[in-house]
Amino acid sequence: AILKVFMTPFDPEKITYFAKTDARGKNIPFGIKARDRQRHMYVIGKTGMGKSTLLENMAVQDIQNGEGMAFIDPHGSTAETLLNYVPEHRVNDVVYFAPFDMDNPVSFNVMEDVGPDKRHLVVSGLM
Repeated sequence: AILKVFMTPFDPEKITYFAKTDARGKNIPFGIKARDRQRHMYVIGKTGMGKSTLLENMAVQDIQNGEGMAFIDPHGSTAETLLNYVPEHRVNDVVYFAPFDMDNPVSFNVMEDVGPDKRHLVVSGLM
């Protein structure tokens, strides 16, 4: 499933928090600045180490801060959970694309904007 929430103005200094450290007995929150999130992120770790939870928590913070975000979820369960965090006044800002949802099928015509002279190329690419 793909969940997209449209965004508000960008603040490069805004921090998305990951956790709190407990170094020297102090609980200090740490995270990543918005401008650094514009670069690629590579989240790695063994199964059960919290990669998905990290990404889910980042998405929740984006939604709660009124920021835009896109979340691609191959199973759909996390995208469904994220919908619970969208405030009522932002429901119309959400695009939820779930091609596996047979009760609410999505139509997508790959030929819709293809001129007659190029259709044979698109069809051959699909085969």
